[in-house]
Amino acid sequence: MERYSGFGVESHPGFDDRGLSEEAPDGRQQLWAEVRGWTPPSSLVLAWQLAGNPLAPTVVAVTFEAVDDGTRVTLVHDGWAAGVPGRQQYEKYCDWPLILARYARFMGAAPGLD
Repeated sequence: MERYSGFGVESHPGFDDRGLSEEAPDGRQQLWAEVRGWTPPSSLVLAWQLAGNPLAPTVVAVTFEAVDDGTRVTLVHDGWAAGVPGRQQYEKYCDWPLILARYARFMGAAPGLD
């Protein structure tokens, strides 16, 4: 988490009335994204602004699909700026597969699950 955190390993992300935020041990908060759409239990759409411009957020769309004995989680992150700024945004968030694999393990999936 430390690499993806604004406050370090003792912080934790969570949803609140503003959206998805990270909270530091001392109570400071950083807004990562605002919820733009929520259709339980199948999808979540976020206006992603972490380390970006809150006036021009990217879009993270997450879908949840029941499969055999679990749930398939699909994440699409788009809405990048044009040119060099967009490439920099994309490079910053190219670790979604690693982040989702860690989440899957946290939720009880076997290591190496795609």
